[in-house]
Amino acid sequence: MNTKSFCACALAVCALLMCAGLFVPAAQAGEELAPGFDACAEKATSTAAQVECYTAAYTHWDKVLNANFKKAQGACADAMDAKQCRAALLKAQRLWIQYKEAMVEALYAMGSGGTMDSLTVGDFAARETRKQAQLLLAE
Repeated sequence: MNTKSFCACALAVCALLMCAGLFVPAAQAGEELAPGFDACAEKATSTAAQVECYTAAYTHWDKVLNANFKKAQGACADAMDAKQCRAALLKAQRLWIQYKEAMVEALYAMGSGGTMDSLTVGDFAARETRKQAQLLLAE
């Protein structure tokens, strides 16, 4: 594939992901990705430093996700069938993890193999984890 074809393909994939709400660049998000993310990103002078910012954001939301999952499991006690509720919640969470991991793999595969791929994947992983953490907290 020549460079022009690859760029057109990459732009189409990014547009598709944005339209589907799967990828929202930090500049378009409207709110800070995680506590301290904006300050970290402003200080970042290299791609590696930017990746560290995304890693910190992901780590923050992963901790929140785990806490919210435990709260959701506890809320199953009030369900008509608590055992079925917990089983369904666990199944859904495992499937969400598979989806997130598959998308990370796909984003890397669609990338150019450069350092920007790490930023794209870091952004996706942090945002999806935040979204899932917030979803689990919803009542």
